[in-house]
Amino acid sequence: MTSGKASRDQRAAKVKAQQAAARKAEARRRNGIIAGAVVAVLVVVVGVGALVQAGRNSTSGTSATPSNFSGAGSTSVVLGQSSAPVTVTVFEDFQCPICQNFEKTVGPTIQSLRDAGTIKVEYRSIAFLDRMSSTNYSTRSLNAAACVRDSSPDSYEKFHDLLFENQPAENTAGLPDSKLVDLAKEAGATNVQSCVKNQQFKDWTVKVTDAASKDGVNGTPTVRVNGTELVNPSADQLKQAVEKAKG
Repeated sequence: MTSGKASRDQRAAKVKAQQAAARKAEARRRNGIIAGAVVAVLVVVVGVGALVQAGRNSTSGTSATPSNFSGAGSTSVVLGQSSAPVTVTVFEDFQCPICQNFEKTVGPTIQSLRDAGTIKVEYRSIAFLDRMSSTNYSTRSLNAAACVRDSSPDSYEKFHDLLFENQPAENTAGLPDSKLVDLAKEAGATNVQSCVKNQQFKDWTVKVTDAASKDGVNGTPTVRVNGTELVNPSADQLKQAVEKAKG
């Protein structure tokens, strides 16, 4: 009897040991599957990250900075006498209809004050209204302006004015590149066709727009007189602000 009981106990212990071993093996198998899945996810994430970074590093040759711009990061075009005591800074988007109205109503006053040597004008054009066209017109028009300034700096002011005179309606395709080239030629610029077509300064348009945002600009037109921002600027308000800035 004792011998039979011992044998049964031994068999039961053996079965328990086998079951425990099986549970451990199953646990190792499950852990292996989980670990493999984690590794696979990490590989995918790393792979996607690498592709994104590669995309950022490969910008189709559009990372050039145009010549003949001023300021850190080449963000502005300054027109007028350098000795002018007052600086009027204008942030504009060539797709912005309020900017177009500003140019029509306040532009002549700016020109008069500039001609008198009272002010110099710092134009900081940006591109934040791409959503208002089906072809990213804000970016394309700003790139075209950079092309003109880069190749024919004396033609920039005329081209700037022509862009507002020929501003397309919001929520349309905007002017085609061929029309932008024609306007550039009308302004007197040369050698801009490939620059406009290839959006040579596209990355620069992003940088100057980001710089304006960091400078506190959240809409256009934004107008500052010696750094002080005007609210809903009119011609009279601009003249008053300029007189005050002159001291």
